[in-house]
Amino acid sequence: MLYDARVDKESTLSKRLKVTSLLKRAILGTLLLVFGIFGSAWLFDASIEKPSARFAVPQLSPDNMNRY
Repeated sequence: MLYDARVDKESTLSKRLKVTSLLKRAILGTLLLVFGIFGSAWLFDASIEKPSARFAVPQLSPDNMNRY
């Protein structure tokens, strides 16, 4: 029985493709997880009302005490 090199080459190629696809999946999954965490934190931070100067309460100081 003769040794067929094509079978061996195909099996190593398929193993290599499986490894690269698993690596791609792992990298993409990690990136999606990181961007998902930071993106949700950014959106949550943007949804919190921050005090703006328009609604700020004027501070009382000796200079402007006579106005109130």
